[in-house]
Amino acid sequence: MSGMRRMFFLSGAILFAILSAALAGTPAEDEQKYRAAVNEGVELLQTGQREEINRAIAKFKTALRLRPESAEAFYWIALAYSDQDNFIRAVEYAKDATVYDETMSEAWLLLGQLRLYLKEWNEALRALEHASRLAPDNPMVQFN
Repeated sequence: MSGMRRMFFLSGAILFAILSAALAGTPAEDEQKYRAAVNEGVELLQTGQREEINRAIAKFKTALRLRPESAEAFYWIALAYSDQDNFIRAVEYAKDATVYDETMSEAWLLLGQLRLYLKEWNEALRALEHASRLAPDNPMVQFN
């Protein structure tokens, strides 16, 4: 490789590294963006309007890109899909929430409720029993 060509590739690699570092936020900035996306999504979801629920899902997915292993973001996406009666897709996200945080009783409760809607009785029972073990004093868990 000629010296000029090597210099070109080296300068390109350096420029890429500089731009990547400039575009990436600091952990504190990413946390602020994550929290803002989740909070905005929750507000949109609370309206109950279909187009706002779609926007909420987009916000939660933005949060998920910032924190790919966030049980909270998976949970909110699942809840939003359940509000649209898209129970199959909601189950996928609820299951992911329980994978990333096995102690999140809300995710287990939601997963159990979703399985009830889908008439998957055994899976619903397992999820709801798990939620009950995690949150024995939660009346919603006990009701279900």
